[in-house]
Amino acid sequence: MKDVWVTYSAGYPWTRMTLYAHRHIHFTTPGPDLPAYYSSRKRWAQLHVLLDGIELVIGDPDELAYLCHVFSQKVMPSGRAFDGRTPVGRPNGSWLSRLPSKAKTPKFRRRFLAYLTRDTRAMRDYWRFYEGDKA
Repeated sequence: MKDVWVTYSAGYPWTRMTLYAHRHIHFTTPGPDLPAYYSSRKRWAQLHVLLDGIELVIGDPDELAYLCHVFSQKVMPSGRAFDGRTPVGRPNGSWLSRLPSKAKTPKFRRRFLAYLTRDTRAMRDYWRFYEGDKA
């Protein structure tokens, strides 16, 4: 099954990927310490992509770019190479470690990226919503 849709929320759309996609911001939890861009918006769009029974929720365009970057790699990052915050052992709480193993296969990742590039109404709505942001 394939589907893509957009939902809207009043607050910042935190997902499992947020802290990884926005490492350059250095926030650690949802709250008032968000930079102006992230705290000044009145409404946010979240992109939901369902492919082969796996739903991925993407909070904002930075997260979408980050997901596409990770999924486009030939070999998926693992362990401390992916999460430099864990000094010893393998991080078990990252968004990537929480993905179903089926979503980590090269075949699924190729299909997912190809599906995202399709011109669907939901994708147009998502990009139109964030059009002109962070110029």
